[in-house]
Amino acid sequence: MKHLLRCICNSQTYQRTSRGSVARQQELFGRAPMRVMTADMLLESLKIAYGDPKLDLRTHAKDDGNTNGESAAVGDEYMEFHRRFATNEEDATDFTHGIPQMLTFINHPRLRQGGRFMEEWLKKNPDIKPEAMIERLYLGTLSRRPTTEELAEAVAYTAASEEPKQAYTDVLWMLVNRSEYLFIR
Repeated sequence: MKHLLRCICNSQTYQRTSRGSVARQQELFGRAPMRVMTADMLLESLKIAYGDPKLDLRTHAKDDGNTNGESAAVGDEYMEFHRRFATNEEDATDFTHGIPQMLTFINHPRLRQGGRFMEEWLKKNPDIKPEAMIERLYLGTLSRRPTTEELAEAVAYTAASEEPKQAYTDVLWMLVNRSEYLFIR
């Protein structure tokens, strides 16, 4: 099984990206189109990024009772997430995300709280350097290391913050709100 996986991962077909070369026009049709994650992919990705297997992004708390100015929740968190973030799976190029979806990402209190994995990592490693923590956040959200420029900006931001935990929370929030997070390339 290891040999089969190694062969697949090392093949040219598996390693292709959605970015084509302008100099070689014939390769442009050999690339997968960029597409938005399906609702299931997005929910699972958010659960991993935030370290919360029971991530709930409903519009209001179930026990609250006060729904003034809020849309009513469908019932369970999975159905509510699908109601808001469902994609057209028949057409991978149909962009169904718009202002309501982005406002949820930008303003939702649960996404502004930070991730549990980040808090646990900071507890286990209280003397962690900002560079290492930021790299960990990039790997956990975008599955890549930050560029030199991105790392410098994030380190400068965390150094200017009075509360490092809040600065790391802000970096996580920024990464989740990037188009790079939402699209499959």
